Amino acid sequence: MVHLIPTYRQKLKLCKPVVRTSKQWNSAATEDLQACLDCTDWDVFRTATNSLDKFTETVTSYINFCEDCCIPSRTRVNYNNDKPWFTAKCSQLRLQKEEAFKSGDRDRFRESKYRFSKVVREAKLLYSEKLHHQFSANDSASVWKGFRQITNYKPKAPNSINDLRLANDLKMSSTVALKDNVVVPMTPSPVTLPIIPTLSLPASPPHLHPPPS
Repeated sequence: MVHLIPTYRQKLKLCKPVVRTSKQWNSAATEDLQACLDCTDWDVFRTATNSLDKFTETVTSYINFCEDCCIPSRTRVNYNNDKPWFTAKCSQLRLQKEEAFKSGDRDRFRESKYRFSKVVREAKLLYSEKLHHQFSANDSASVWKGFRQITNYKPKAPNSINDLRLANDLKMSSTVALKDNVVVPMTPSPVTLPIIPTLSLPASPPHLHPPPS
């Protein structure tokens, strides 16, 4: 017996699923975060160090900690074959349909299948209306974002992000230099202006000179 492996691979198996975590911002969570920041004694961070970099890093880490404590987060798994119109409700009903199919209950499976198909039609209709609104509103940013989702286009990151030499050059060419927490202005490099040649006008002809008085 010869086992043949097809060269074609499903789109779902080409890439691993990506786990994304997003913050669920709402009015109540924003008020809790604001109250947490208002009751903070910021002088403790200011007097703890004399370095501006350490002070900035400490304050940023504390703000991120307060944000993680006050703002609820949501974790979602994105697969490679996900559709932009496939909402969380569609995913939940799909799982219910699979459970009904495994249970062997035909009536339950028929009802779950009907509800899933209905929600899918509604989700497709809402997404088509959203695209139509983007085209009619001349929102170019949203239109291009939709095209990227439809075609699964993922632009490559520019090389400048991972270029350490460019980061060092930008750091050295800054207008100020920090040394021992003292701002020392750097002398600007002299600018060489181009030399513009002067035009010498020819002398007027003799017949155009005024006659002597």
